[in-house]
Amino acid sequence: MTIADHKDEVRILYNLLSPSIILQVGQAMESYSRFLDAFKGIFITTMTFLIVFAAGVGWFMARQAVSGVEAVTRTAQKITGGTLEERVSVKARGMRSISLP
Repeated sequence: MTIADHKDEVRILYNLLSPSIILQVGQAMESYSRFLDAFKGIFITTMTFLIVFAAGVGWFMARQAVSGVEAVTRTAQKITGGTLEERVSVKARGMRSISLP
């Protein structure tokens, strides 16, 4: 409920005590409004950071996953072009790259 001359809403609880008596208790929602405004700001900032971070990590992981396929494709194009002595380098973990015959 809104009250004239107040920017924040008010929560009102009421009870009928008798046919002619109504008991009303109100609570200003100002503190809740401030909390929600702060929460929205923090949430938007955090989600923006997480989306950018996830996109960066995803891009990096995709590049790592596709790099081997790109090397094979480049070598296959060179072989197709007539350079028959080209070979695909094989990299083992912890070892330097070697070329297979």
